[in-house]
Amino acid sequence: FFRNLRDVNTTLTSILQGRLQGAAQAGGRFLLNSTIGMLGLFDVATRMGIEPLRTDFGQTLAVWGVPEGPYLMVPLFGPRTMRSGVGTVFDAYTSVEVAIDDVRLRNSLIGLELVSSRVELLKAEDLISGDRYIFIRDAYLQQRRALVSDGEVEDSFSDFSDEDWPDEL
Repeated sequence: FFRNLRDVNTTLTSILQGRLQGAAQAGGRFLLNSTIGMLGLFDVATRMGIEPLRTDFGQTLAVWGVPEGPYLMVPLFGPRTMRSGVGTVFDAYTSVEVAIDDVRLRNSLIGLELVSSRVELLKAEDLISGDRYIFIRDAYLQQRRALVSDGEVEDSFSDFSDEDWPDEL
């Protein structure tokens, strides 16, 4: 249900990023899941081969050239960079939940979405070893950079060639 609602924001941010194919994909997912999928209770679009995209206003700011800024661990919200934090505020104000007038219903939906997001992360917590803060920071920054670059990862090892290494070790 919440992933379906996120497709509305994904459509908007994809348009702002100039990624019209992504906007059409997210908009199509929203329409399919909202109609055939009974208001998003069922993810019909994924079963039809239309995979969900993950984009937000923080990524839009990156496409527009806004620098990443410092890394912060924000209580209740988790890891952020300054850019993604500003993006989160924009995403919150443009979310479908904000349009709901009934305060109790709106806050319940937002709370339920936060719990749902947290549940998705519980499986990954078992994988953390060593310094928890450094692991979360590095994983978060790598994930954000991969999202901003559409999965294109910069090869930091391309400066090395096989000739730089001795024949025998």
